[in-house]
Amino acid sequence: MILSRLLTTIAVLSSGLVLMISAVGKAGRFSISSSTFRQTYSTISFEGGLFGTVRCPVTLEGSFHSRTMAKTAESLIGLITRAIVGEAACASGRARFKTETLPWHIRYSSFTGTLPTITAVKRVSFGARINLPIEGRDCFYNAAVPNRYLSIELIKDASGRITQVRFSADVEPEPSNIFPCPPTVRADGQGTETVLGGATGITLTLI
Repeated sequence: MILSRLLTTIAVLSSGLVLMISAVGKAGRFSISSSTFRQTYSTISFEGGLFGTVRCPVTLEGSFHSRTMAKTAESLIGLITRAIVGEAACASGRARFKTETLPWHIRYSSFTGTLPTITAVKRVSFGARINLPIEGRDCFYNAAVPNRYLSIELIKDASGRITQVRFSADVEPEPSNIFPCPPTVRADGQGTETVLGGATGITLTLI
């Protein structure tokens, strides 16, 4: 009797393990509920060392090449087509994106969590150029070189709804920069992501 129960328990556990492995194995792609997006940040902080921190509202808009995308690092998944800094509402200075460098490519980077439960997905974008006017001089910073990019992390709940986006950037000064341009600039902030042209939220799920 004991042996029979033991064998039954092992069979049940094995069956569950097989199902879990099967689910993980199949979860090789993401499905996103909208082919376009708008990210709204009430404040992005551009930190320039001894020269303080400039804080500005920022809006990013773009599109995805497909409503499904491979869970493969560095795969090209979309474009940022519009980048707006609300310069009039900036505090402690000014910042702007050089919009002539648009569109910026978006690549899938990584995820946080354990399959099949993913809590966050990171995208990176290359090509951005940031201008920080400091003491009457234009200081330019580049996110278009290796290891310099905009990073956008999407935080999601159990249903797949994107509840928050986190923006960060580690950019490189351009050779034309001279004093008083800060030698390094980092940017970060938290915002929301909705469909382009509306207030509807976006969901991201494994398929």
